[in-house]
Amino acid sequence: MLFANGFEIKAGVGSVRAANNKAGFDAAIAYSLKLERYFAFVPELNFNWINFDQCATDPCKQVPVGGITKTLLRTRNHYTFPLLLNARLLIPLGEDTPVVQPYITVGAGYGWSFYRQETPAYTEGANSFPAQTVNDSATGFMYQAILGFSLNLGMMTEGSPSMTNLILEGGYRGGQVSKGGFSSDMSGYVVRLGVGFNI
Repeated sequence: MLFANGFEIKAGVGSVRAANNKAGFDAAIAYSLKLERYFAFVPELNFNWINFDQCATDPCKQVPVGGITKTLLRTRNHYTFPLLLNARLLIPLGEDTPVVQPYITVGAGYGWSFYRQETPAYTEGANSFPAQTVNDSATGFMYQAILGFSLNLGMMTEGSPSMTNLILEGGYRGGQVSKGGFSSDMSGYVVRLGVGFNI
C-alpha cells in the first residue's frame, strides 16, 4: 500500500489575510503519484470561499443606509482556485503500512480569484448614492507548506492494510492575486479533513 497512487478529497477551513484573517470554506482534490518509497508528486486543485464585510470608505463613516444610520460597509465574496504542484515527503516509520503515516507537503502554483463586491444604497447630506455591484477577477502566484497525517482504516480496525485512508492536515498557504491596481493578500492558515483512496 505504501507505493500505491491515490485520489484525495479534503475539506475544512482556510483564513485569508485580505479578509482581516477571517476563515472561510476550503477544499481540495488531489492525486498522489508515488515516485519512490517515501516521496510523491501531488498535483492539487484547491478552492477557497470567503465572505466578509469591510468599510466602504477610509476612514469608516456613519451614514443613513435603508433609513438606519450605521457604518457604511461593502460586502465581498472571493472564490479562489489555487492550482498547486506539490512535493510530498512521507516520514519513515519503519513499517510498510503504518497505522498513522505523517507527511510534509510543499508546493507552488497559480491562483485564480473571482470576487463580487456589493455596496448598499445610502444618503449623505442632500446626496443619494445608488447601490453598486462590482464583479471582477484577479490572478497570482501561490504556494503552501502542509503537515499531514494519513490513517489507514484497515490497519486501525483489522490490522491489515486497506485501500482507504483518513486524512488530517494543516498548514499555511500564501500568495497574492492582482489585476491592474487591485491586489489582495490571500495568505492564511488551512486546516482540512479528508479521505484518500489508493488505486
